[in-house]
Amino acid sequence: MTPRVRLLIAVGGLLALAVAAVFTCCLPGLVVFFEFHPRMRAGREFMDSLTAEDMPRWIDRAERLLAASPQGAALPAPDDLKALKIQHVYVAPPHTVSFVWASGFDHTMLVIQRDSDGTHTVTACYSDEESRRLWPQ
Repeated sequence: MTPRVRLLIAVGGLLALAVAAVFTCCLPGLVVFFEFHPRMRAGREFMDSLTAEDMPRWIDRAERLLAASPQGAALPAPDDLKALKIQHVYVAPPHTVSFVWASGFDHTMLVIQRDSDGTHTVTACYSDEESRRLWPQ
């Protein structure tokens, strides 16, 4: 075997190792990335479908979660919320509950906040840059 062939084999082997290392390190991130956007889309579609008649039910649920978690918590979504593709529920006493479709790189969540006068504000957070107040209208 000539030195040139040995060099080509060595370079090829190193290149294959580098590609395998990058693939192994990046694959979990790519999987999360490709799962992330469908969750964000599902959250946007659901929040856009909410009507004024839906708000009392979500506000009541947030109040129950605030009462049950006085220290605050990041809770896994129960089955009925998983069906909506919600992943987590963040309870941040004394005023805020977030129903989260996507978090990490960006955030998609329905945020319910109890205001100082006892009323509630419901906000659809589509991403870190885009949100819309749903309640009061």
